[in-house]
Amino acid sequence: MNLIDNLRNSTNEANREGADIPKIATKDQSRDVIIQSVVNNIITQMNRQRVGKALQHFQMYVWLYGYQKGDLKGHVFPDVSKAFHKWHNFLNIKIYLYSSGVYLTQKLLFSCSLNGNLTPVCNPQYN
Repeated sequence: MNLIDNLRNSTNEANREGADIPKIATKDQSRDVIIQSVVNNIITQMNRQRVGKALQHFQMYVWLYGYQKGDLKGHVFPDVSKAFHKWHNFLNIKIYLYSSGVYLTQKLLFSCSLNGNLTPVCNPQYN
């Protein structure tokens, strides 16, 4: 089953429970209609701060694709890169990344930052 099928099934189940989330177009509809229905669905779920595996998988796919293609860059304050390198290289201070969610998202943010890859100066994560 693909990401859209999972999202469609999750939406149908949530709607049976009264969630009132925009449905995802069926496979027999045009590609453009399906894409627009997915966009409407995801925006609604995010605006309502809904959580669920299907939505999380879709978000993770977008992040992975975007960071790998270079379309997304991690935004960190300009002094972070300098501080990380100083702490690691000169002061021997260990730097750990903390994530209360999925660690991969933090790793992507710091490995694909506007200031380059900051993960070489970081130790394994806390999650």
